[in-house]
Amino acid sequence: MERAPRADAPECARLLERLPDELAGRGREDVRTEGAAVWGAGDVVLRCGLRPPPPSVDPCVAVDDVEWLLLEARSQGDRKVLLTYGRDPAVEVSLSQGVAGVDAALIDLSRLVKPIRQRGECIGEDEPEGL
Repeated sequence: MERAPRADAPECARLLERLPDELAGRGREDVRTEGAAVWGAGDVVLRCGLRPPPPSVDPCVAVDDVEWLLLEARSQGDRKVLLTYGRDPAVEVSLSQGVAGVDAALIDLSRLVKPIRQRGECIGEDEPEGL
């Protein structure tokens, strides 16, 4: 797994300290990649420290006041990739479609991501600011 460019940001360190040992019914794995967490042998992968995305036509969904872009071009096969919108540093979550409780997992993760300062927001359900 590739380290995010800003994985050493203080916000990422605080986020990783708060991540649960279990998510979506899967146990957290040990990983050596800074700013990253994995549950269930890769069924759920989180990377913190990405650059905030530019305005996008990808669908944007709000979960517990955290906006996530569904990165359709990177959501291939049985994986969905979501990236926070309007937060710096950005957080990416990759989920296997076989993961039960995806909604609950996103709610849990959104609560933990929420302290990362919001600097922008999506305009509509699928229109990020600036389009």
